[in-house]
Amino acid sequence: MQNLATLVRRGADRGVIVCLENIASQWTCLPELFYELVQQSGAWVTLDLGHAHVCASRDVQGRVFERYLLPNRHKIRNAHIYHTEVKGDGHVAPAGIDDICDRVALLMEVPSCDWWVIELKKIDDILHTRELLNRCFEGSLQRMLLPL
Repeated sequence: MQNLATLVRRGADRGVIVCLENIASQWTCLPELFYELVQQSGAWVTLDLGHAHVCASRDVQGRVFERYLLPNRHKIRNAHIYHTEVKGDGHVAPAGIDDICDRVALLMEVPSCDWWVIELKKIDDILHTRELLNRCFEGSLQRMLLPL
């Protein structure tokens, strides 16, 4: 914790924003511990959707994505967009809109998160994911424009 806090301070002194990413193992795979690391160190957050999804599949209580995003929403600076991570295969693209749209809708409510990366290798997967993101954005805009 002390080393991370020192890194955050030294980065800030030099105009660098230090972000802590939720990875699919170790300490940052536990949402509550991830929150404590962010809060106590002053680090910003790189939210990895696929890593959160992998952790969610291990979590008996479910809803891990919300447990990563909601407590840290004021600190999320950027996001890595893809569906999930599979050991040996790496990052996996969403097959359809249902694979990511609920997570993207939550992420769209975070004003400090203004840098998104589609973190996939194959161009077809990247283009497909971009199309799904556009559909998620259109759906969110439609809901915002419809009268209640």
